[in-house]
Amino acid sequence: MTQIKILFIDQSIKDGGGGRSLFYILKFINKNAFEPIAYLPDEEGVLPERIEKEGVCELIREPLLHSSNKVARLKKKAADENIFERIYSLVLNYAELFYLTFFKLPSLVKKRSIDILYANNITTRMMAGFVGLVTGCKVVWHSRDVPSGKDRVIQKFLARRHPLKKVICVSENNRRFFPSPAEKSIVVHNGIDAEEFNSVTITKKLRNEFHIPQNAVVFGVTGRILPKKGYASFLRAGKIASENCPEIPLRFVIAGGAFKEQQQQHFDELKQLAKTLQIEDRVIFTGFIADVKSYVNDFDALVAPSEWEEPCPRTVLEGMALNLPVLGFKMGGIPELVANGETGLLYDCADYKGLADGMITLIRDPQLRKTMGQKGRKRIENFFDIVEKTKEIDRILLEVDSH
Repeated sequence: MTQIKILFIDQSIKDGGGGRSLFYILKFINKNAFEPIAYLPDEEGVLPERIEKEGVCELIREPLLHSSNKVARLKKKAADENIFERIYSLVLNYAELFYLTFFKLPSLVKKRSIDILYANNITTRMMAGFVGLVTGCKVVWHSRDVPSGKDRVIQKFLARRHPLKKVICVSENNRRFFPSPAEKSIVVHNGIDAEEFNSVTITKKLRNEFHIPQNAVVFGVTGRILPKKGYASFLRAGKIASENCPEIPLRFVIAGGAFKEQQQQHFDELKQLAKTLQIEDRVIFTGFIADVKSYVNDFDALVAPSEWEEPCPRTVLEGMALNLPVLGFKMGGIPELVANGETGLLYDCADYKGLADGMITLIRDPQLRKTMGQKGRKRIENFFDIVEKTKEIDRILLEVDSH
């Protein structure tokens, strides 16, 4: 059987959810049926290093494909320049993107006889869509977000063109908002490698590294430092929980990095908020952690306070896989992942008082924490196993190739 060649294009290099999800697809895709090739920025990062270290597939590093972090740095640099330098920088950036999309990538597709282009984020979806128009190569998009503004207009146009065969949406919520014809979209939730995320085999590092008492109840969030992540609501809920449970040592952990100027500004705002709330002695900022499992495994509960339509947050699935109850808001795809009242407790968006009630409930009932965590792990095994989810993607790709 001749393998179907698939070029997976992504801007991810850091340990973000989209990049991690792509890694597991590359790892577990049926290698007898498919020959996966990863096409990533020529930059240092967790994703390309892990692909090479574990040898999951061929990796092509493309100098003209920039990560989102580098794009942000280039935009900031352009903003700091005078008008002529700014125009030059913008023209150069767009020229590189144009050359990559309409010349270099089409040439690679023809040279390597690529059967399917598989795009994993907003920019690469648009690139793959245009490459499909130029070459006739079949295109699959993996939607992990909802485009807006000009990106939405362009993707709506490309979604109706013949080369795009399927849009894999990571939740029903994501599918509802994504601008593609209904017959082209299909839902495949993110999956988790249950063997890798096993609370029994993963060393716990958080309490020792940050000198947290063993009897403390730890609530934690993970992810990039962004206002829409709801970390301010997390801290406000922590303040209320601390006032209501003064007899129990509590810690509120924010495990995530600030890579862009906006993120660093919000990071400073959160530190100031912790001081204003007078809980700075209970709040821990870990900074960026390449492999966060050992830290999350030391939480007593995972909190998902997103205040935007986050389609399918991996942090929720990873927490459930590690036997943690989940507290969060009824936003985006979170209600599709968490069985409210069974594997966690969900509240209306930005209802930090409700979130605090959930914290207090779990603080005062260790057995409930344990029971919800166990049910969450079972839910992962039954509905979100990465091997089974990748088999669903295998079937979609086989169908795309056959038509």
